Amino acid sequence: MAIVQVAVHDAVNGITGKYATYLPAVAAPANPSPEAAAIAAAHHALVNIFASQPTQVSNLNTLYFASLAAHGLSDSDPGVAYGRSAAAAILAARANDNAAQAQFNYTAPGAGQPGVWVPLTALPALLPGWGEVTPFVLHNISQFGIPPPPALDSERYAQDYNEI
Repeated sequence: MAIVQVAVHDAVNGITGKYATYLPAVAAPANPSPEAAAIAAAHHALVNIFASQPTQVSNLNTLYFASLAAHGLSDSDPGVAYGRSAAAAILAARANDNAAQAQFNYTAPGAGQPGVWVPLTALPALLPGWGEVTPFVLHNISQFGIPPPPALDSERYAQDYNEI
């Protein structure tokens, strides 16, 4: 969803200039509607993200035209092409971010040992590879490094365990 929101942000701010864009802004066309740009950017990003799901794409297309109409806009507004362009740029920038590879069957090393994650249901771990996805904002993962959890035989672990 960050892709969608950043695409909308860049589409609107590339026109209004109110805030800096995530990617370098391309010059906006004459008389674009920021609302049309936002609608088109969201639609373009979502249609590309859900391209393999025809029912979703059909629903998104219906909602796209309904949203334009609700704002008194048409598909020919110059903001539409600008919004699509902003979304295409974000999609291209994130094309190799590893998000598509973040979901896989995962068994934690040492599963079954005390303190090692095991699934509680038949459902798989959710996005176990997310740590390999290129972040949007961080320059280095050490910017917000966290210490390791307390040792299983430490007083802190026992306190935390008892609290839970």
